[in-house]
Amino acid sequence: MIKKFTFIVSLILMCLPSSSLVLASETFFDRSGVPSPELRNLLEASGIKVETDDGIKEIVNKTKQWSILPPEQRYRERGKYSSDQRTKILQSLDKMGFFKSNNPSKKEYDYVLVLGNLAPQFLVELRTLKQHVEKNNIKFGKIFVLGGNRSIDVEIERLFDKRFSENPVLAYKEGWSKPSQDLHNEIDIVKWLYQVVPLPEAMSLENVQFISVATEKRSTRQDTIKAWLEAVKPAPGSKILAVSFPPSAVFDKLAINSVLKNKFEIEVINCDLSEMVDPYFNSVTEETRSAYVSYLLDRMHYIISITAQLESFG
Repeated sequence: MIKKFTFIVSLILMCLPSSSLVLASETFFDRSGVPSPELRNLLEASGIKVETDDGIKEIVNKTKQWSILPPEQRYRERGKYSSDQRTKILQSLDKMGFFKSNNPSKKEYDYVLVLGNLAPQFLVELRTLKQHVEKNNIKFGKIFVLGGNRSIDVEIERLFDKRFSENPVLAYKEGWSKPSQDLHNEIDIVKWLYQVVPLPEAMSLENVQFISVATEKRSTRQDTIKAWLEAVKPAPGSKILAVSFPPSAVFDKLAINSVLKNKFEIEVINCDLSEMVDPYFNSVTEETRSAYVSYLLDRMHYIISITAQLESFG
């Protein structure tokens, strides 16, 4: 299995287990705050030396080097990790259980949030929800697609590339055509993609509302959740199903809860890695694969930091 992962690092790697989504602190530290063997191996695989007496504070500080780039450059750090390092990083994450899917626990929800993302990831999010609607008969009141104001990443978001539009993850509709107006940012992308991919009736445009964020700086996941909260004003206790994409599922769970303050029943679902092998991701360059690993570790720093803040150790 791990050989397959190392060959397709470009799949953006992680699918996150339910235990991670509820912040299973033992994944990272024991009850005394000592880093777990798996976390220690992950740090060392990325080139970070771990001392015997390193505790939570030291580990959080050391992983800051995983998060040194501004958002718009996270996918641009090419060649930082060798093929051997990437193999070890993936092996560590595999042992930590970060390659499994998270599925809905209920049959009905008040709201579904499809979280804005890079185009390939957003397609997989749609596919994830589509599968649960068709196979598990998940029902919901309304779908909200959230999008930010980041610019299009032309290198990764090859919207009109044949390898992209015909990939088996979620092919475009037959006879699809390019948009009549230029696409400029994330919300433009998700609006267009939602119209050109085949979806079941329950996911039709009539049941969808797009929520965008207009900020001077690049918007965050928290910004889009705040925009949804202000626009919809959901009743406390509402059941919310958020559809995410690895490696962001844990991050998204944390970001959502930081805004909604545990006033709602929130579940974050994501696919299984094995379902994401497709020609588009397999076609990316070695440099892009390395950049994805950098992005993955950036997310891991945030998750570890928040875990350390929310859990009690010692």
